[in-house]
Amino acid sequence: MSAHRRVQLVICLTAVLSLAAVSPLGAETPIETQAPLALNTSPPASPVRLVFIHHSTGEAWLGDDHGGLGTALMNNNYFVADTNYGWTVGSDVIGDRTDIGHWWDWFRGSTRDAVMAALYAQTEQNCGYTRMDPAPAGTNQIVMLKSCFPNSNLGGNPNDAPTTGSNPLRGQDAYSEHHTVANAKGIYNDLLVYFTAHQEKLFVVIAAPPLRDDDTSPEAAANARAFNTWLVDDWLDGYPYHNVFVFDFYTVLTSNGGNVDTNDLGRATGNHHRYRNSAVEHITNQGSNTSRYPSGDSHPTAAGDQKATGEYLPLLNIAYNCWKGLGSCPGQTGSCTITGNATVPATAIVGQAVSFDGAVYSASAGCTGSQSFAWDFGDGAHASTLDASHTYQSPGTYTWHLTVSVANGSMSKTGAITITGQPTQDDYAYVVPSVAHLTGSANTDWRTDVGVVNTASQPATLHLTFFDYTTGAQTTATHAINSMQSVEWRDFLISKLGFPQSSSIKGTLLVTSDQPLAVSSRTYNQESTTRTYGQSYPALVVAYPGGRNVEAVTNGRVGFIPLLKKNSAFRTHVGFVNLGTSPCTVAVQLVAPNGGFIGTVRTLTAGGYLWKQEDDIFAKSGAGNRDAAYARVEVSTLSCQAWAYASVIDQNTGDPTTIPVILP
Repeated sequence: MSAHRRVQLVICLTAVLSLAAVSPLGAETPIETQAPLALNTSPPASPVRLVFIHHSTGEAWLGDDHGGLGTALMNNNYFVADTNYGWTVGSDVIGDRTDIGHWWDWFRGSTRDAVMAALYAQTEQNCGYTRMDPAPAGTNQIVMLKSCFPNSNLGGNPNDAPTTGSNPLRGQDAYSEHHTVANAKGIYNDLLVYFTAHQEKLFVVIAAPPLRDDDTSPEAAANARAFNTWLVDDWLDGYPYHNVFVFDFYTVLTSNGGNVDTNDLGRATGNHHRYRNSAVEHITNQGSNTSRYPSGDSHPTAAGDQKATGEYLPLLNIAYNCWKGLGSCPGQTGSCTITGNATVPATAIVGQAVSFDGAVYSASAGCTGSQSFAWDFGDGAHASTLDASHTYQSPGTYTWHLTVSVANGSMSKTGAITITGQPTQDDYAYVVPSVAHLTGSANTDWRTDVGVVNTASQPATLHLTFFDYTTGAQTTATHAINSMQSVEWRDFLISKLGFPQSSSIKGTLLVTSDQPLAVSSRTYNQESTTRTYGQSYPALVVAYPGGRNVEAVTNGRVGFIPLLKKNSAFRTHVGFVNLGTSPCTVAVQLVAPNGGFIGTVRTLTAGGYLWKQEDDIFAKSGAGNRDAAYARVEVSTLSCQAWAYASVIDQNTGDPTTIPVILP
C-alpha cells in the first residue's frame, strides 16, 4: 500500500427492515404462494422470554393466589420477568410511570435506548408468581405493557380523532388535563414508529382496566369504552406488520357471572375478548362500561383476573404464532399478504452511490397478478426495480418508500437516510470490533478496555467514533498523544465517551489518526471488583501504509471457525466486522465434525465499519446442542472484506474465548 494513500472514512449503517412478521433470512427467492393457515392457539415449542410492564393490578393478575397469570404463562412456555414500582434505569425510576402519556418516555423519549436495552435484558421478578427457572438465553422477545385503572378516566368525546403532531399528553400522567381520548389515541399512534422499527419483538398492549361506578362518571366511562374499542378494532388498521397485539382487559372486566366473586368465563353471554368456535370474539355490548369486579376500590377481584387469564392465553398464543408465521392472524382470511424485506443504509455521503435492496419471499394464496416495484428516494427521484441504486446530491435527511404491488394487494416500507457532506480524511484507520458496557446472559457483566500507542516520531491526533450496535447512533471524541507514548481507557465507553455507569450498550469503535498507531482492546466479564474473565479483540487495520494485511473473508474465499459448541457448559456467538465503507452481507453455516450441515444458514448484514453478531448461533439456527462443530463463513457481497470470529463462552463462569476466522 502506498505511503501516500489516504482513506475516506465513510460512516454508514445498514438497517435491515423486515416488511412482515417473519422474514426468512437468506438470498432473495422467487415468489411462491402459500396456503392460508388457521389460527394457532398452541404454545411456543420452546421457552420464550416475556417481560411485563405493570403496577398493582398487573401484580395481582400475575399472582398465584389471585389471577394466576404467571403460572398460566409458565405452563404455556413463556418465561416471565416484570417491572413494577421502583424499577430504575440509571437514575430514572421509570418503573413508577406507566400511564398512557408515559409510554412516550419508554418508547420515544430521550432515554428510550437505555430504557429499552434494560427492558430487553430484564430477568428479575418484581412481585410474587410462579415462573420457569432458569431464564432462557437471549433477550426478552415479548413486551407486555399495561396502564392502571386511573387511565380509564378520559376527557374529551368518544369519537374524537387522534391528536397528530405535538401531543401535550407526552410524558404526562392520567391526572393531567391533557388525558383525553384524542391525545391517548395520538400517543398509541406515536408508539407505532418504534414498533415498526423493532419487528424482531412482539409488543402486547393490555388495555387499562375499568373504573368502578363510584370512581367515574357515565361520560368518562363512555369515553373509556370508545377508546378501548378503538384500540382493539381500529388502531392497527393499515399497520402492515404482525408484531403488535391488543388484549381488551377493560372489556373482559365489564361483565360478571352474577357477583364480583363469580366470573362469566366460558359463558355465551357477557362481554369478552377470547378465542371461541375457531374465531376471535370481541363482544362489548353485553355488559357495562364500568368494572363488574370491584374489590373495595377499582382493583379487580380474583374472579375477574381469572377470567382475564382464561381469555388471554389463547389470544397470546395466536398473536405469537401469527408473528412467527406459524398461524393465521386475527381478521386474516383469503386476503393478499406479501412477505419480504428491505435493506437500506441509515447514513451515506453526498455523491456516494447508495444501494436500495428489496426482496419478496412469498405471497398468500389470495394474491393475484404480477409484481411491480416502486422506490421513492425522497429527493424527487424514483426507480421501478426491486433492487436500485441512487446518489444524493445534497446533504439532508430523506424519507424513502418501497412499495411492492400485485393486482389485489401490496406491501410497503418507509424509512429515512441521512446524507452528510464529504467526510473527514485521515491516513490511518483502525476498527475495534466489539466495545461494550452491558449486562449479558448468565449474570455476565461486560466491559471493554482500549489501549493505543503512538508509534510515530510526531504527536498524533486521534478521532474516536463509536457506532451503537442497536441504533447506529454515533458518539465521537478526540485525543492527543505524544510520540511513543500510550493511553489506556478502562471501561472505555464510560471513562472516555462519558456514557452513564447504568448504560447497557455495545457497538464498534473506529479510531483514525494522522500518525500510525498500535491499537488493541480487551472485552471481559467483570465478575466482581477483583475478578474478571476476558478475551482480546484485535484492532483491524483499515488503512496502514506498509502495515500488515488483515485475514479477511472475501467473495469466493471461504473462512472457517473451529472449536464451536453448544451444551450445558458452553454457548457460542458468531459475528463479523465489515472492513469496507459499503454494506456487506455474509452467510454463516454450522457444520458437524462429519462434514454435514447442521441448522439453517444465518445471514448477517452490516454497514461500513460496523459489526454484526449472532448470539447463541446454535439456538438461532436450530442446530441444537452440539459438543463439537465448526462454521463456514462466506461473503455474498462482491467488494466486501469481512473479519469473522466466534466467542465461545463458559456457561458457568462467563469466561469468553475469541476464536478468529481461519483462511486456508
